Amino acid sequence: MRTWWLVIVLLTVSALALSADDYRIQRDDVLQITVVEDPTLSRETVVAQDGTINLPVVGTITVRGMTTGELAEKIRTALIEAQYLRDPHVSISLKVINRPRVAVLGMVQRPGTYEFKEGETVMHAISMAGSFDPDRARLQDAVLRRKRADGTEETIPLDLEKLFFKGDLSQNYRLQPDDVIFIPEDVVNRVYVLGKVVRPGLYPWKSSTTVLEAINRAGGQQEKGTLSRVYIIRPNPNAPDKPQRIEVNLLKLIDKGDTSQDIALQPGDTVYVPEVKKPDWNQIYSIVATIALTRNLIRDRAFYRY
Repeated sequence: MRTWWLVIVLLTVSALALSADDYRIQRDDVLQITVVEDPTLSRETVVAQDGTINLPVVGTITVRGMTTGELAEKIRTALIEAQYLRDPHVSISLKVINRPRVAVLGMVQRPGTYEFKEGETVMHAISMAGSFDPDRARLQDAVLRRKRADGTEETIPLDLEKLFFKGDLSQNYRLQPDDVIFIPEDVVNRVYVLGKVVRPGLYPWKSSTTVLEAINRAGGQQEKGTLSRVYIIRPNPNAPDKPQRIEVNLLKLIDKGDTSQDIALQPGDTVYVPEVKKPDWNQIYSIVATIALTRNLIRDRAFYRY
């Protein structure tokens, strides 16, 4: 049994807060720089979008990713090397912290943008979004979109199936500002329930999904529907225009306990509950073909929506 919820709970409970000394400077942070020996160098400055600041004597330096202590030492060293001050005392304080944000999109419970702390990871981000939708998420095809230093975008494949269920921590990337995590919808592991049912539509497929279970998920048959002639329309890879048609009598299952009628479904199967009258197979096959085409288009274009 998959215990993804336990992983999320343990991760959330064990998350550690970082102290101010551990905080790493990000773009748009406001810093107060104080040089005791020369007040003209002391100033308030904003970290630029490229992660740099500019100071007299020192010039332009990259500060993104540094702690305040590391930056103070870097400025102190630069002033000494420039022979401007012999033994300067430099301090840095954070006036405004611009918390970095990550977007978590697709098949999660609460898609949106979230603040994160330095050192947090993909698992933290998905936890903040309420975790993935276990019935709809295609975890093995998730992606992480990340901005490079030169402004271009990098797309990193994420196999969240390995991360959450096999413990592969190589997939648990540390977050960077403006990361986007996208979990696509699983349109492959689905079954379709059509005809005279209460809620016709698309439903998640599991290895244990049977004909009767699929119909029950769709709210059961309508008054005009019959369970004595239920059809499973199964794709035929060798002849796409000639799908396999399997007829089952679920009344034998319900009335006589004949479990052989409750056939296990396969991904892509369509369950059709007809009216009492003879079904129009030309119309049914046309609907099934349209559904299959739509499913393939959604699957092929999933990564281009974000």
